[in-house]
Amino acid sequence: MQNLEQLRARNALDFIHNNAAITGPDGGNILSKLPTMIVADGLLATAAFAKAKGGDFEKTIDNIFTHLKALTITDGIQDLASKGALELQRASSEAIAYANYIKRFGKAKRKEG
Repeated sequence: MQNLEQLRARNALDFIHNNAAITGPDGGNILSKLPTMIVADGLLATAAFAKAKGGDFEKTIDNIFTHLKALTITDGIQDLASKGALELQRASSEAIAYANYIKRFGKAKRKEG
């Protein structure tokens, strides 16, 4: 059985390796912005922004929710919107932690070239 850090790392590495464009110049901005946006605006507001923006923003937030679903935290945005404050807080904390893994592995991938 893998621990939470291993699951975060595996999922983040898979996402970065399967989405090469996300580590480009604009992708780097996306990867840097999302963790900060979740902290400042909340997970649901950030998800709404990413869905409206589309492209790599949407792809990245979808991956974050796929990660949350794999951990059985939530079944998606609609499900999370109907849950209580504690469930939202738990999902937000995990989303921030996971988004930081994506950001770090994305930076490492950019350095590799």
